[in-house]
Amino acid sequence: MTKASRTVDQVTLPNYEEIELVWRDERAKTHKALWQGRAVVLKKCDVWNDSSVAKELMNEAGVYKRLQTLQGRYIPKLLLAGVTDGMDMVLVTEFVGADTSDELLDDSALVKIQEAMVAIHEMGASHRPENIIMQNHGLNAKFYFVDFGFLHFTVDKAELLEETETLNSLLRAMSSAC
Repeated sequence: MTKASRTVDQVTLPNYEEIELVWRDERAKTHKALWQGRAVVLKKCDVWNDSSVAKELMNEAGVYKRLQTLQGRYIPKLLLAGVTDGMDMVLVTEFVGADTSDELLDDSALVKIQEAMVAIHEMGASHRPENIIMQNHGLNAKFYFVDFGFLHFTVDKAELLEETETLNSLLRAMSSAC
């Protein structure tokens, strides 16, 4: 076990039913799954063989804890994170929706996404702005930022401003007003 993995909780992962493999490479898997009667995103990797990915997942778990006040509003709720007896690092979050990359967004959607980014930045978090998930469509749409493996915290206002500008450029490209 790596030194970093000793700082996370030992957990027991209850049985889950894989619904869909969302992403996989030689180091880790991300599933949409049914877990305890709810749709979730389950990320896991082998701590022994994939220490860099395990560190990313440990960082992501720490970020979720630090951004706890934003869970369920601008980021998914963290349901479980830790190392299992089988030595897999696991991270389970609520499933909140689909990727927005193919969506045309209206002005109200753009405002909601910008509001989420402002809230994340107010907590000092610097995050890649392209990881946006949409739940529902139309007036009831909610937007969440996801995938915090590389997120870091900063007090550098210029870095956060640059990230906001990147987000705004991305949103202009996705805007139905263009």
